[in-house]
Amino acid sequence: MLNLISSKLKILSILINLSNAPLPLIKSWVSLVIPSSEIPEAIGLIGGSPCQSWSEAGSLRGINDKRGQLFFEFIRVLRDKKPLFFLAENVSGMLASRHSDALENIKNHFKDTGYNLSFKLLNASDFGVPQNRERLFVFGHRAKFIFPKPNHHKVTVGEAIGDLMFTTPGVAILAAILE
Repeated sequence: MLNLISSKLKILSILINLSNAPLPLIKSWVSLVIPSSEIPEAIGLIGGSPCQSWSEAGSLRGINDKRGQLFFEFIRVLRDKKPLFFLAENVSGMLASRHSDALENIKNHFKDTGYNLSFKLLNASDFGVPQNRERLFVFGHRAKFIFPKPNHHKVTVGEAIGDLMFTTPGVAILAAILE
């Protein structure tokens, strides 16, 4: 059975939608400290700490905020479970100069887990998502990995979900009422 463990269900659902691969078991643990023994074996670990600590619009406290320190819980589980890969993400604010020491420390902890690391700031709009949303991605792997190249076609919301009006009964009824 294929298991993926995720602390951020939204990210995982985007990855599932992009890959069109059914996953029989998905678990989500947000902001919980769970003993590694209670976490099932998995091929991948996906998550990151809440963004408020690192966001330019948030508290700006970074690693000095308990939420910002949840990266260390992610790394603890990574060390204990040793999945084939991991994907951690957070807001672009992590790259701000005020967080440079903390980010370097987090990178070193990730490196100490024995994975090859690939870091990149990506914008969701470059990958078929109708939203201008930059995120820092940290991909840990044991083989060679290259981030995908951006798609130059920007998808609109209409292109992404415009057909729902015709395939979802509730939306079609609402559209008829609003006419």
